[in-house]
Amino acid sequence: MITRRQLLQVSAAILALPLHSVHSATRDLVLKRSIPSSGEQIPVVGMGSSRTFNVDNSPQMLAQLGAIMKVFFDHGGAVIDSSPMYGSAEARIGD
Repeated sequence: MITRRQLLQVSAAILALPLHSVHSATRDLVLKRSIPSSGEQIPVVGMGSSRTFNVDNSPQMLAQLGAIMKVFFDHGGAVIDSSPMYGSAEARIGD
């Protein structure tokens, strides 16, 4: 698991770069595979939702989750794992 210190160090390094170069660099680094039936390219790794998104729907939590989703999609994310067994995670993703 990443520590708070490591997260802050990585965040500071990313913020020091021009945004356009971060976005293009991370999008180019996303490893993708084709869906056999359609040929659509999707990332081989997605985002799990059981712990991060299984939270209440307070405005503060929704704002934090919205920021996570924005970064995820801005950097080429496209696959999110969800299940009704993850409590409120599916609803929060929808929010």
